[in-house]
Amino acid sequence: MAVSTMRIPKRLFFQVTFCLLVLCFLRDRLLQSGLSLSRREFNATLIDTAPECLKHASDTNHLANVARIQRGVQSWIRRIDVHNYSYIINPTDWCDRRKSEGEDLVLVIFVNSAPDHFLKRNLIRNTFARADSWPFYSSRNQTMRLVFSVGAVDDIIMQSRLRDESVIFGDIVQENFIDDYLNMTLKTVMGFKWSTTFCSRAKYVMKLDDDVLINTRMVADVLLKAPTNSFSMGDLHAHAIVRDPKSEWGKFFTPVHLWPRRKFPPFFTGPAYMFSMDMAQKISKACRDTPLFPWSDVYVGMCCLKAGLGLTNQKGFIASDLAKQSEQPLPMGEKEMESYHKLFTVFHLPMLHMKQLWELWTKRTITL
Repeated sequence: MAVSTMRIPKRLFFQVTFCLLVLCFLRDRLLQSGLSLSRREFNATLIDTAPECLKHASDTNHLANVARIQRGVQSWIRRIDVHNYSYIINPTDWCDRRKSEGEDLVLVIFVNSAPDHFLKRNLIRNTFARADSWPFYSSRNQTMRLVFSVGAVDDIIMQSRLRDESVIFGDIVQENFIDDYLNMTLKTVMGFKWSTTFCSRAKYVMKLDDDVLINTRMVADVLLKAPTNSFSMGDLHAHAIVRDPKSEWGKFFTPVHLWPRRKFPPFFTGPAYMFSMDMAQKISKACRDTPLFPWSDVYVGMCCLKAGLGLTNQKGFIASDLAKQSEQPLPMGEKEMESYHKLFTVFHLPMLHMKQLWELWTKRTITL
């Protein structure tokens, strides 16, 4: 008899989310009024590996952020980091809760997320993080798991919200390095380490950013036919290096002292890629003695090179900019819908477009 994973009814999901938001609002008002609350202490040591100029990378001033990142990269010193950080939040049994019932865990996904991206995480939870949105779930005793990777924050209210979110959903993984854009490499290494340590029975590991949406049918079709060893898939690149900080891609300015060669090693573009578990384990091991690099996707490519791993390109694995005007709905003519069905993942799309695609792919409605 097939054993299904626990499903949260949609109505209950929204009720719980609403209650969480109300509690967070009340907590904020009480703290601002000077009243004392019994709260969990943020007692982990904050390991600040980012220069001061790189903190608060979620500021709305894009040009100021780019300038901070460029200054941080200029002062970056490549060093080996064995990733000996401590967990602040760690759902150690997240992948083993149905193991004794014979559950076949096909895929674990780790999503790099900023601490304050609550709405993005909830959109993911209500779409492809649901095991029943994957085609292999209904016909087989197969499923998937997803966690969100975040770094440490020095804001007590934000940390309390993350802990509350973790208590409700159980899918937050947090370590004690400062959450920052130029610590994205540490966050990615954390995702590989957690997945290969606490979810090693999964056949495949997928890395995502939190602005990605998965076409679960397309990805599931690939995984059900893929080998369980030496498998990789992503949008493969070997970009020319950005040397001009004032160029269109100046955010990724890389000074010569960091990488004197003309090209980076082949790497998967960062928003989405996947590996078989054996390759993920080799990458995680290679991270321990590969000097850190500011751009996390390039760094994973460096680790693959060090581990002697080849990467398989899937043209069109990541798509973006599907419409010229983001405030208008996506065109839904016959040809357009046919092309949308062939997409594997999309990223950095307006919420309206993500809603349209999800409902097209799954025939399920979502409320934004």
